[in-house]
Amino acid sequence: NLNALEEVDYAMLPEIYRVIAKLTATLGIRDTGYRVITNTGTQGGQTVSHLHFHLIGGRALPWSF
Repeated sequence: NLNALEEVDYAMLPEIYRVIAKLTATLGIRDTGYRVITNTGTQGGQTVSHLHFHLIGGRALPWSF
């Protein structure tokens, strides 16, 4: 999760966001809007114990959880 990132891992974050930008263009959601979510810790909703991102878009998204 984000809390486990080491200093060396920070260098990969710009590349992750470049990939997300490419995916949003490919999926056709770049201009209409999307959400990128990373759950960290049990109270943050993390159920898989590795760093990953959820990309949600293609429809109107409510603000409630």
